[in-house]
Amino acid sequence: GLAHVGNFAGDAFTPAALGVGAWAAGKHTQNIRLETTGSDLIRAQILNGVLTIPIKFIVNRPRPDAGSHSFPSGHTSATFATAAVIQRDYGVAAYLSCPPLTFDPSALLAVYGS
Repeated sequence: GLAHVGNFAGDAFTPAALGVGAWAAGKHTQNIRLETTGSDLIRAQILNGVLTIPIKFIVNRPRPDAGSHSFPSGHTSATFATAAVIQRDYGVAAYLSCPPLTFDPSALLAVYGS
């Protein structure tokens, strides 16, 4: 259902794949701006994982479904990492014009969609 869509959209591999796609498209079309944005998106997701995962294990907050490591939200931190790159490279208007970055539906779908 919707929870699966939210988990897929907010999974760390999805924004990283988008970063790789942007980098490859920029490289292929010789669009330096897009290539740089893709590279920055990849680095942002790597840094996000390096920072978020250890904090999850340190805090060890339980999930509502009795799972572990619910805080901080990987969906939200991945969205903020992506949004920061888009805002820096393309400005506030680009960031605000993209609802998935302005408002993280993947986290809501993962939590409330089940």
